[in-house]
Amino acid sequence: MRQIYVKDIINVVEGTLLCGSEECEITDIQTDSRQVKQGDLFVALIGEKEDGHKYLKSAVQQCSACFTMEHDQAEEWMEQSGACVIRVEDTLTAILHKKAVSVADRWRDGKCGKDDYKGDDCDSSWQWQKGI
Repeated sequence: MRQIYVKDIINVVEGTLLCGSEECEITDIQTDSRQVKQGDLFVALIGEKEDGHKYLKSAVQQCSACFTMEHDQAEEWMEQSGACVIRVEDTLTAILHKKAVSVADRWRDGKCGKDDYKGDDCDSSWQWQKGI
């Protein structure tokens, strides 16, 4: 079972660590700030009606790491949260480009077998594992 760390995600999405440790383990990915928990990577997406960056401050209090594209440097509240904040050019591209954690977890946990899980996520996770 392969563990995934912030440093792995930074390499995959070509992000910049604003604060926190590269050695922080990531266990899941969330786009809904109400669902985040310790170990999660929160992705602040910008939609038609909502901007996930509005919830970034509250989300980092619960999660281990987050993606942001609105911040170029760490702010005091980020550093106090203890979470890893990763700057990316575009949060949507970062999550779609490699689906950094959840699909890798599905693959690692064997949920992408032909009878267990069907969908694009399995193909994406295989590509992510292979570094494509």
